[in-house]
Amino acid sequence: METLSRWQDRFTRPRLFATEVAPADRTAGLVTTVEGAQVRLHAWDVPTGTMRPVDAPGAYPTGYRWLGHDGARVYVLVDHDGSELGHLAAVDLRGETPPVDLTPSLDPYTVRGVGVSRDGAGVVLTAVDADGFHLYHLADPVRPTPSPRTLAWFHHEAWTCLLSADGEIATVDITEHNPGVRRFAVRALRVDDGATVGTLTDGENTSVEARLFSPRAGDPTVAVTTDASGVCRPLLWHVVEDTRRALAVERLPGDVVPVDWSDDGRHLLLVHTWRANQQLLRYDLDSDRFEVLDLPPGTYHEDRIRSSQFGPDGTVLAGVESLQAALAVHRHRPGAGSDLVLASDTPPGHPVRSVGITSSDDVEAQGWLATPAGSGPHPAVIIVHGGPHAVDVDYYDPVTAMWVDHGYACLRLNYRGSTSFGKTYREAVWGDVGHWEVEDIVAARQWLVDRGVAAPDTVLLSGASYGGFLTLYTLSVRPQLWAGGIAEVALADWRLAYEDANPALQAAMRGWFGGTPDEVPQLFRDRSPLT
Repeated sequence: METLSRWQDRFTRPRLFATEVAPADRTAGLVTTVEGAQVRLHAWDVPTGTMRPVDAPGAYPTGYRWLGHDGARVYVLVDHDGSELGHLAAVDLRGETPPVDLTPSLDPYTVRGVGVSRDGAGVVLTAVDADGFHLYHLADPVRPTPSPRTLAWFHHEAWTCLLSADGEIATVDITEHNPGVRRFAVRALRVDDGATVGTLTDGENTSVEARLFSPRAGDPTVAVTTDASGVCRPLLWHVVEDTRRALAVERLPGDVVPVDWSDDGRHLLLVHTWRANQQLLRYDLDSDRFEVLDLPPGTYHEDRIRSSQFGPDGTVLAGVESLQAALAVHRHRPGAGSDLVLASDTPPGHPVRSVGITSSDDVEAQGWLATPAGSGPHPAVIIVHGGPHAVDVDYYDPVTAMWVDHGYACLRLNYRGSTSFGKTYREAVWGDVGHWEVEDIVAARQWLVDRGVAAPDTVLLSGASYGGFLTLYTLSVRPQLWAGGIAEVALADWRLAYEDANPALQAAMRGWFGGTPDEVPQLFRDRSPLT
């Protein structure tokens, strides 16, 4: 009964999911919690650590929220039917006014980015509908805009958007220079007339993505990342002068991504990810040197959802989580170490270790392995993430802990297509959906069996979304290897999924397959588990 209670508590007891502080007022923040199947928002008074629940409309996904410049409001996609199509709403975190639909005149759309100026004068929105990808400017961040002004329109994928500190320049990540391929360039535009200021690209075989604007008014410098070297590297781009400055992180393997910029403009907070392991760096722009912050091991940032940031008075508020411990916020002071400032009473998970698995073509895949007590072999489950361009890092996962509680070995696999293993690894699935992912999954099963971790006739496969597709597809092409599988919100028929998907997902699928179902029908058919 104790074990039963523990695994149930991990799912039902409230736990921190994400924290964020406002760039123009570091004492105000937002805390997102998960309570069973519910995602809840809380206004966060950073100095005291107190949180106040906020009523927010719609069943929006957990990543679809953007904190306002001063922490007074949060912007969410209101999506009532799970389609990821809806409207952007401003939610008052002080509870004084009801939520406001900012674009009532538009048809429902998918959001691919929201940017807020540091002075709070405006909002930009990347919205996707049947007509394409739109970059809108909303002059009033708290009241409905009868006719949002279009700064730019794109036929091909466009993601993210940022506003400069004074609201005069916007950026958007675009693929118009390389149609149908998810390799980005950064386009900068003047907000007053939509004119292009500049475009930053390292060529059609690379991806450049905007991350942060300088905190200084009048400074049109953007911190971006480029994968020209094969991994993500940060640089500073002055959009008016079209000059760039690389940061001195060459000796670090893997991806280095800027996640915040200090108020005085002197320091950047960087997350270094190599083979799904992370560390947090404080970079001094005056000396071009960085320090690794002394913090508990774990994960500090995940694809713009979980983010560590600078706090009041030059401190760093680091959100840290691992499979063994749910998200907690540690305050780091330069030269004075760190202390815990925010945590939830969530039962711990189990120890996990990173393992390397050699696939059929000698490429090494990575996974996170947790095992129950005893020497084995155990029944086992391999979990494959969605995406495919995502990564399983060492974060708190009640599902993994549940399997281990019940006597299963659990391996979370970062198959070909996962991020943080270099551009070649990430793009291996393009035009060949399902092939190398299955090879990696089969190699992972064999690795578990060869080492006595798993009994060969008791290995299960599980995944959701793209991971659900991989579960069904692997079971269909290698059925003799598996005891069974659990596929959640799975894609079983790629043509049907394409026809049913919103325009943003359709654009992504065209990139993965190299065309539409009518242009490459055989590939869509061959890689559909249903056929």
